[in-house]
Amino acid sequence: MAQICGIVILITLMVLYLIQKKLYLRSERTFFGMLLLMLVTHCLDIFSLWAIENASTLPDWFVITACKVYLISLVMCITGTVIYICGDIFRKQKDYYKKAISFIIPSAIGIIFVAALPLYIYQDSIVAYTYGSSAIATYVTAFFYICTILPLICIYRKQINRDRRFATFVWMALWAIAALIQFFVPSLLLVSFAGSIGMMILYITLEDPGMNINKQTGLFNQNAFMEYIRQSFDTNTSVALIQISIDGYSKEMYKEFSWENAENLLGTGGRALVFRRSEDELVLVFDYAGEALEWEKSFDEKISHSDNSDYIRLRYAFRTVIADSLQLSSSDELIHFLKYSANIQYADSKKGKHTRVIADSETLLSMRRERDVEQLIEDAIESDRVEVYYQPIFSTDKQKFTSAEALIRLRDGDGNIVSPGVFIPVAERNGKILDLGRIVLENVCRFIKEENPAGYGIEYIEVNLSVAQCARESLAADCIDIIDKYSIASERINFEITESASLNSKDIFMKNLERLMDYGISFSLDDFGTGQSNLNYIVDMPVDIVKFDRDMINAFFANRKARYVMEAAIQMIRGLGLKIVAEGIETESQYLKMKEMGINYIQGYFFSKPLSEKEFKIFISENNCKVF
Repeated sequence: MAQICGIVILITLMVLYLIQKKLYLRSERTFFGMLLLMLVTHCLDIFSLWAIENASTLPDWFVITACKVYLISLVMCITGTVIYICGDIFRKQKDYYKKAISFIIPSAIGIIFVAALPLYIYQDSIVAYTYGSSAIATYVTAFFYICTILPLICIYRKQINRDRRFATFVWMALWAIAALIQFFVPSLLLVSFAGSIGMMILYITLEDPGMNINKQTGLFNQNAFMEYIRQSFDTNTSVALIQISIDGYSKEMYKEFSWENAENLLGTGGRALVFRRSEDELVLVFDYAGEALEWEKSFDEKISHSDNSDYIRLRYAFRTVIADSLQLSSSDELIHFLKYSANIQYADSKKGKHTRVIADSETLLSMRRERDVEQLIEDAIESDRVEVYYQPIFSTDKQKFTSAEALIRLRDGDGNIVSPGVFIPVAERNGKILDLGRIVLENVCRFIKEENPAGYGIEYIEVNLSVAQCARESLAADCIDIIDKYSIASERINFEITESASLNSKDIFMKNLERLMDYGISFSLDDFGTGQSNLNYIVDMPVDIVKFDRDMINAFFANRKARYVMEAAIQMIRGLGLKIVAEGIETESQYLKMKEMGINYIQGYFFSKPLSEKEFKIFISENNCKVF
């Protein structure tokens, strides 16, 4: 009866497995092979029992052979389990085959012993079973593999999928318990049935092909994509990919998009596997670059001439093209490239561009350089190599240094300072600017608390707020928490903001500014004159200070038209009751001209470059008594 139940379970699993859409990954093929082998084993178990029951009418050699073939199939099943686990541990095809062969050899030896050693049959009116050296060889081989699998799971637990680890452990435990029971009570034939229960656990927890399908669209999902790409690298197989991404600024137009019909809309004709990686991303995977480029050409023609609303929407989608996946070093780097291209496209979308990013040598080199910088940022944060430098700001009214701008610096592993122009753009793209911004504010607050710069004339310190920080709903709360942590007066901090900070989330931005203003924080408008800032923005924003960008200052001294524009801007800004900072002042003549024009604050190399904490304290204490 147990064998019949096992067969029913296995046939049910096979039917469920076969009717579902699959990628035919190595683990899927191995699992299906195990299902077949397990089904054959159950059938051989029943066949051997039939042979024993009819031993009186059958030749002895036939009955013994039937029983030994069943025992050999059991050894093969347990061997297949080890090979199945090795698929997770040894992902590279070469390593996988090596290990598979190394585990097949003991199995072959065990099979030889099972076939060669004597086997005896016990039968009465109630029970029938086999015993003898051949049966013992089967148990010894089985326990050898069980004792091999369990340590493998423990040793390589990080490499093995967590669900596969759990399911295999339960499976082996069931098999071991069933084998022990059958060894001591031979009439209880439970080993085959335990195997079918193990296969059912594997299917439910891990090998159900439906787990790789996006339920809404019927397309393969992100998990399936990751597994497929990993296997393509493990087997050194090149594929071509085209990712289609929705413009983050145009999502409204995709609300009615027929995602459920996406595969038909794309019209790949079965030439590509289609994955829905996320809510806004589809990836088509082709076997060859030629197929991918041919499809893209015909698809472009189709959507450019169609009046179908979905095709019209797809005209505005971004594309990322990887003609040869093996241009990338690993599946992780390929995924990183897709994120990198998305960052490029997101930045371009703000300029109204819809970029097609191609994985060519130049783009890959750029990505790898950026990834190195990302690693540098992460290492600097983890190793406390983030520093704050201070550039003094001179008050023309008070004729002394009354403030400073806090500027972030990173050191590499050798202790060298890394230019902000190298890491700031990368940090802004990957979100690490949030961590860096928090670290800068923490350092500034600690510096004010411990060193009391007000004691030598510094009234406040300017701290830059990045666009990413300004888009966070928790900005005000986070900043207030840090300032309160160090118990410093709110007027000791001035936040520098840019016009672009409010472009994407103005409501959130304004609520944060209002709360920080109520707390007592003042604001400066940074980079005035870069092309985005305008007087209407100054009117709308609650700023006390406007900072003229270095480029604007240079244009003032080099271009008569720029001089007229800046002079007019100065008059209007002063009419609004705001203060002005001139950045990038490098010569005495520039300083004297700015002072003559009534600029309130001067910042630049004429007075000082950005200084470390120690250098800044020395500079201020030595220079705040001088007359300039």
